[in-house]
Amino acid sequence: MAAIGYGKRRGGLKIKLSGMLADKRELKRRGHNVEDLLDKEVLKTAIDTANISRKSIQRGIKTGTTYQKYEPRRTHRASAKGQPPATDTGRLVSSITQKRTGHAEAEVGSDVVYSKFLEFGTRDMDERPWLRPALEKAGEQFEERMFDKLGGRRTRLNKFMRKGARGD
Repeated sequence: MAAIGYGKRRGGLKIKLSGMLADKRELKRRGHNVEDLLDKEVLKTAIDTANISRKSIQRGIKTGTTYQKYEPRRTHRASAKGQPPATDTGRLVSSITQKRTGHAEAEVGSDVVYSKFLEFGTRDMDERPWLRPALEKAGEQFEERMFDKLGGRRTRLNKFMRKGARGD
């Protein structure tokens, strides 16, 4: 199982993943080095989450309002409610990082102040989630890899991902 929590350090948004798999005995029985396996899988999930979030911002279809921006004027098409944010300057995409923070622990996110406003919305703007949907997709990939390693058994992460993570 991966525990996932949100943190808003330095004004940005972070998701913390940590490997606390309840199925350690089954993995050991199948000949896996459990600690190394969890460490690798958590880091791979963090990398996948960061890559999926970047792609959703850069390549996703945006159906929001089109307007003129900056000097000299140029056209920008915003995202609509519920879509990943539309990239404009590339600042959010370039700020998305993932890093190993301990054994079987990693963090994914952005230190850009407005990243949490895009993810969760504000009273004046609907949410434009970019990190939670990426985590869900990466979590499904994690689940499939662990399903194979556990010989067809589901981990508890699957149930967690279906319920969805919430911000603090």
